[in-house]
Amino acid sequence: MPEILEERHLVKLKLALVGPSGAGKRKILGQLARQKGSGPLHHNRVGETDVYQASWE
Repeated sequence: MPEILEERHLVKLKLALVGPSGAGKRKILGQLARQKGSGPLHHNRVGETDVYQASWE
């Protein structure tokens, strides 16, 4: 029987939530960041667009 070696790999993912204002996109991302994230929810402004980011490990 072959030996199975488990390795950890760094996986990068970009998740885009798109929808009308007030639809709950920031709330969804904030809940994911609190439950599974490794850092706070970050807010940036790009032109007239609000961008929220979170990271997971």
